[in-house]
Amino acid sequence: MVVITQRCLKILELISNGVGPITVKQIADNLGISERTTRYDLSLLRDWLSERDIDLKSVPKKGHYFEAGDKERVFALLEEFNKEHDAYELFLNSDERVNQIILGALHGYIDKTIDDASEELGISRTTFVRDMDKVCEWFKLHQVELQRGQKRGFYLNIDEVTRRSLLVAFIIEHTSANSFFNSYLMHDQFDSKVIQDYCKFSSVNQLYRTVDFGKLFNILDDYLESIQISVTDNTFTWLIYYLAVMVTRIKEGEYIQSLPENYNQFDGLDEYNKIKDVLKNQILDSISEADLHNEAIFITGRLFASAKNGRYATNEENSEIANRIYGFILDKICQRIGCDIYGIPELADGLKTHLQAVIIRAQLKILTYNAMLDEIKRRFTELFEECSAIAEEVNETFGLRLDENEVGFIVLYVVAAMEQMHKNVLKPATVRAALVCGYGLGTVSLLMNSLDKRFPNIEIVDKLPIFALNKYDFSKVDVVLSTIEIPLTLLKPTIKVSPIITKLDIRRIDSFLRNGRITAKDSVQEFRMRELLGIINENCEIRDTKNLVEKLGQMLSSYADVPQTITSLPTLPDILLKKYMVANIEAKSWEEAVLKAAQPLLDNHCITMQYIDKIYEMKDTYGQYSIISPGVCMPHASPCENAKLAMSVGTLKEPVQIIADGEMIDIHVFMVLALVDSITHAKALDEVFILFDEFPGLVDELSHSSSTSDISYIFKTYYNRLF
Repeated sequence: MVVITQRCLKILELISNGVGPITVKQIADNLGISERTTRYDLSLLRDWLSERDIDLKSVPKKGHYFEAGDKERVFALLEEFNKEHDAYELFLNSDERVNQIILGALHGYIDKTIDDASEELGISRTTFVRDMDKVCEWFKLHQVELQRGQKRGFYLNIDEVTRRSLLVAFIIEHTSANSFFNSYLMHDQFDSKVIQDYCKFSSVNQLYRTVDFGKLFNILDDYLESIQISVTDNTFTWLIYYLAVMVTRIKEGEYIQSLPENYNQFDGLDEYNKIKDVLKNQILDSISEADLHNEAIFITGRLFASAKNGRYATNEENSEIANRIYGFILDKICQRIGCDIYGIPELADGLKTHLQAVIIRAQLKILTYNAMLDEIKRRFTELFEECSAIAEEVNETFGLRLDENEVGFIVLYVVAAMEQMHKNVLKPATVRAALVCGYGLGTVSLLMNSLDKRFPNIEIVDKLPIFALNKYDFSKVDVVLSTIEIPLTLLKPTIKVSPIITKLDIRRIDSFLRNGRITAKDSVQEFRMRELLGIINENCEIRDTKNLVEKLGQMLSSYADVPQTITSLPTLPDILLKKYMVANIEAKSWEEAVLKAAQPLLDNHCITMQYIDKIYEMKDTYGQYSIISPGVCMPHASPCENAKLAMSVGTLKEPVQIIADGEMIDIHVFMVLALVDSITHAKALDEVFILFDEFPGLVDELSHSSSTSDISYIFKTYYNRLF
């Protein structure tokens, strides 16, 4: 008997609800999964349907569909399924079951015995116990223990604040990356269309349908502006989801009963009074004064524990402690690492602000999560160890424990300061960039210093939170660099980079600088000018051509044009066609492999044998085998006017061995590049380098391909993952 997953049922609904065939790509795009995963699920679904005498049809290049009779049977099957199974639907895979159980615990409805719960999920007792081990691991990771009682099953013994915080964590972890920003940046309040399912769990999607996220966004945005406190995008996202969960829980009659005494330090503050008024007048319909106090003071505490600017010390004692710890840490950094952060005021102030918030987080027992921790440990191992030792001294001296997440943030400040101290003299800025970063000042400073060092001709003119993009004037920048996904189509080229800049980021930025920044606007304007003059000439008599050209030029210059050169240059799929691919080449030498890999280019008149001879000459003269990645070489000659821009790929049955720098090297893949000039190939070539840099396993997959279809599929799959 074939068992299918919930995702298979989603695919079944897509196909049965369609008016015609639906392709693998359309299914993958709709569900946010890869085409390879989609093909696997379709195979599983086809076998499952076959057991029910239903035939899933498919037509090459058109897609999958059901004939009329089978479609009716599928509708009946889906209807029967929906009637028989409720919230804990069957056909869930292991991860789906685990997440459903977690969600059930958070909502308080898995208070069942093992036998009852396993029967409801349609799994064995053994499987349920194994799933529960993973459930317990999730709660342990979030510093909560899932309880188990005799004849009662599993349950949570936690307060309302902890339950809400866990619900927010679950929502963020299991919601698509752009869904939150889409909910208020892209949603038209006058559009009656139901908001799409951002998460695969119905109770989470119900939150999107019952809570007005657009209203919450505006309320929170106005409130933060009124109290002059700035937060990171991550904190803003958390607060929006918390407000949504708060509203839902209060409607269910669940209130915050009590809070630790440390929250009293916020009572009476302007920030507390204002959020209290906001909750009472704009969010909560009716609530007692005591409950309103608890809700308002908790939100105020969270703000002070995560704000990145504004007033932090809520009393003199906190202010004194913060200053002492701040001075202690900076002195230790200077002694142990030799980095004087005092000498860089922006970073010093940023670290002080961060430490003040750390003290409040410790008092309120709020855990910190550093999304870049693993990368920080890997990239800055010794520095992390030094900062960890300083953190131990802080604990011994002041009784303030800085966990490794907090240590990771301190490392970022130190690295940014060190780069600032040793950076090269800046060259005149020629490219203006806006930086979108959702992590905080330390990360922004580190990224800016990295950009200064590697790209001194880039000037960061603005640092923006993502929720300010829809109001921002992009006419004063040339490019947007973002460390997070942006759900909007901006008026300027956008390059996504890592908070800690990588080799892939450097290639992307360099590609933009070389291919699009200088002549893009001029070339687009020149093209539009010719186009406009042609239309005017055909329909009107021009009295003063010189004046007309001048006025049109002024008009075109006033528009914020997106540089088009980047997109107008051919991409890798444009020049690497399936007909230029050949698999299982048998060759005894490098020269023979080049010729056989280039044969599709010769057959399609992209190059001549003269071009191949030039490749051989370059190798003989310079010893240049054109190795671009381990196991891959890209032979090419000087640009030729008679050539056609193209690239071929040949995989070898057995690798060809060459000697380079005194070392024997195996070459498995030959990519012959036909050049027509010095620039047209630039974008496609950059994409090749990026693919091999980002996916080291790509070479191995290509070397094991048995047909041109395999080669084509491999390149398309990896290309789509990045571009």
